[in-house]
Amino acid sequence: MNFFEELKRSFKAIDERYALNPFASVDLGMPQTLGLEKLSYTEKSGDEVLELAKKYLAAAYSVSFDKIESDYLKKVNDANAKREAEGQSLEAKLIAAEQRAEAEKQRTEQGAVKKGLARSSIKEQLLKDIEDGAYKAKAAVTDESGIKAAALDRQIEDLQAQKLSAIQSLDTAQALKLDAKIADLVKQEGAARDAVTKYNNTIDEREAAYLKTRQAAYDAAVKAKYEDDKRLMNLATTLGEDYVNEQKQREKSDAVKEFVFSTGMGANEAADFLSAFREQLGEGLYAELMKWIKEGM
Repeated sequence: MNFFEELKRSFKAIDERYALNPFASVDLGMPQTLGLEKLSYTEKSGDEVLELAKKYLAAAYSVSFDKIESDYLKKVNDANAKREAEGQSLEAKLIAAEQRAEAEKQRTEQGAVKKGLARSSIKEQLLKDIEDGAYKAKAAVTDESGIKAAALDRQIEDLQAQKLSAIQSLDTAQALKLDAKIADLVKQEGAARDAVTKYNNTIDEREAAYLKTRQAAYDAAVKAKYEDDKRLMNLATTLGEDYVNEQKQREKSDAVKEFVFSTGMGANEAADFLSAFREQLGEGLYAELMKWIKEGM
């Protein structure tokens, strides 16, 4: 606590109360206004709301989209692996069929030689039958492999169609979520705007109430000053200005004593403190108060 400033304010109030100046302005010690600042709020544009809504939903959409893509790629890769394996299997079967035919032809050639039929039409027919059989066997496995490959191709096409359908469903759901999110953000914008408006209205109301209170205090202070001026004028007229000054000094003396008692100052501390107000108290009152302090207060 600043004791010096506190007592200084008390003296100032006493001086003002005893100042006979009907033209002096009244100092209420109250600011002209509360000085409350209003809030400002800029609503987001439609484009800003749209972009914000997209931002909120982007992560979840990306996760769902990536899952569709990864599931599709896994299944397509599996189908392609089966197709490649089928191709390798076909090649192996064709080679095996060719090798079987060659082996059988060699056995036929060798048997014909042993039987003396190396140049006979019977051997030639047997060889032709072996080749025809090999051709049919290879054709059969080729046809079978082609059927399997075509089935895998259709599976890949179906997977592509399923992927596109899943993405379309995802986009449809995303559009609905986007509309809902935009509506929610617009609602939030409206609530924020209304809250700011409501707060600013309370500031206007508080400022109006304060001005009313301040005006009432000012009117009361003016009236009190008028009454004080009137009283002082009567005292000065009837008892003289010296009496008025004496009364003012007496109030200052009472203020000092009350202040010293309320703060619990000791004699030495009170004497040192009082020396700062020697000029304001005047030599007479200052000496009187110092005497009071030395005599034990």
